[in-house]
Amino acid sequence: MDETTSTNEPRDALSTDGVRGAAGVSKGAGGFAGGVFALSGGSMVSHLLAFACLPILTRLFAPEAFGAAEAFLAIMMVIGVVASLRYEAALMLPESDAEAANLLGICCTAVVVVTGLTFVAAALFGDAMSDHLNVAMLGRYKWLLPVGVFTWGLSLPLRAWCRRNRRFRQIAALSVGETFTSVSSRIAAGAGGLAGPGTLVLTSIAARAVPTLGMLYKLLRHDAAFIISHCKRREMVRMGRRYVRFPLIDIWSAFLRQVSYYLPVVLLAASLGAEVAGFYKLAVLCVQLPLLLVGNAIGEVFFQRAAEGRAGGAEITELVEGVLERLIWISFLPMAVVALIGPDLFSVVLGARWEEAGLYARILTGSLFLVGIATPLWALISVLDRLGGGLAFQGALVGAQIAALIVGGWVVRDPRTSIVLLGITGAVVNAAVCGYLLSAARVSLVRAGGWFLRYLLYALPTLAVGTAAKWWWKLPTREVVAVVAVASVSYCVLVLRHDRWARSLVVGSILRILRRGGA
Repeated sequence: MDETTSTNEPRDALSTDGVRGAAGVSKGAGGFAGGVFALSGGSMVSHLLAFACLPILTRLFAPEAFGAAEAFLAIMMVIGVVASLRYEAALMLPESDAEAANLLGICCTAVVVVTGLTFVAAALFGDAMSDHLNVAMLGRYKWLLPVGVFTWGLSLPLRAWCRRNRRFRQIAALSVGETFTSVSSRIAAGAGGLAGPGTLVLTSIAARAVPTLGMLYKLLRHDAAFIISHCKRREMVRMGRRYVRFPLIDIWSAFLRQVSYYLPVVLLAASLGAEVAGFYKLAVLCVQLPLLLVGNAIGEVFFQRAAEGRAGGAEITELVEGVLERLIWISFLPMAVVALIGPDLFSVVLGARWEEAGLYARILTGSLFLVGIATPLWALISVLDRLGGGLAFQGALVGAQIAALIVGGWVVRDPRTSIVLLGITGAVVNAAVCGYLLSAARVSLVRAGGWFLRYLLYALPTLAVGTAAKWWWKLPTREVVAVVAVASVSYCVLVLRHDRWARSLVVGSILRILRRGGA
């Protein structure tokens, strides 16, 4: 990776080039487009690899195994995401690297403390939680909880440090390494007869250790001297007080955000069984995949650029508008296709026993589309200092989910009713979140609605062909999926004709591949 070094001076708000200093922090070179390309490339490779192996995994592991493993991992990741007390979300905000180094010190100290507390809690309450949540694995593998919390918790501030210093290629490479470790070890274990939920938990923790150790090695090799020389207890206390709103307010927002993502898995497993939880998890994972391919990369670079622009007093409305439009066109067609032929798609790709997951995916597409828009834009909560609003929305979402799951899982005791209620509550709350974030960034909601209508029109030819293939021509399931896949080309062509940024990204990717091939 081509890197230079910067001094500890405040950074130009919209600078994209590194500056060399005597004893500074190693910086990556490149601007917004380069960062998006690096992260989107890594994200695309890792998620395509995961998706390519998913049909193998769904034939090796039963829905019950996925559901039980995800219920265990949910508890681990909810704790891990707040282990650094959310100070990692503030790492992008200080103008000087010395101040950021002290925040990093706070994060690492907090992760160690929270890991110790998790160890004690697992020892004292692991078996009781296993009984109450109907997750037998929690008692059997309770000693893995602190290990996973430490791995997950430490990876977040390290990733924020890399993102602050524009090491986008490193993040991308380690993301691919994590995915490769996860899928290869799961396939090997499943093929060897170890197809239980414990395998999925162990491989998940081991895979997460790959980027964590990689980023830690990079930090110790290049930044350790700078961090140690500038990290002082008095300065850490000062920075902790300066950004105290993150552990006081944003930590609860982050906690509730993770709870809102993982709570349905845990409560569905507790009320309706691990199989239903497994169907739900695969439905959410597969529906969100198209946005994860590029949307998360855009979101990470967007956070870095928005934070720098805000610190320098620049207007970020235009930046938010550009990101929003791209998030809409990236996710619109895949979501619409799942809503149209979700059960057919899941049956063909994942296997016949996963058709029910396809039905869940169809029900949830509206809610997950809005989640996909809101998640990358959530950085505006920190950048625009709207932590209280973020907390209120997360609390509303978790409350609505709990109500939906109690009614569907314990009162009606019907899986599909539970999913319908989750879809409705998720769509309402996430629509409100999107409106709040866009209004805070002074983005016209009318204009945003115009983009939605534009990409709906672009998607109509594909949806019309898919509707005809399934209900008019009554083609077999595999042929319906193939016809829709071919018809999707029209949407891609229309998007590329309209969006110059998309064209430049595609052309740039092709040119890079050709250059490497000719080298």
